[in-house]
Amino acid sequence: LETWLTQLRGSRVSLRVAQRGDKRALAETVRRNAEGALTQHKLKRAGDFNARSAALQSIQDALGLEDAPLRIECVDISHVQGTDV
Repeated sequence: LETWLTQLRGSRVSLRVAQRGDKRALAETVRRNAEGALTQHKLKRAGDFNARSAALQSIQDALGLEDAPLRIECVDISHVQGTDV
């Protein structure tokens, strides 16, 4: 990480990790929060994928398709002009 930051900045970068005290406790809290956020994100993405797969399977069954659709296109016709709609 130091090497990458040094290259990005164009001058030497040095990272220090708190070993004790308030800053160490803060770093530990940040780490736990980040782990929790990542876990929640992964669970949400997995749930979205499962729900999407189930919905596509439902459409496939209802329309009698061999495969689930890869793309669904919709057109909003609620505001077309004229009287012959």
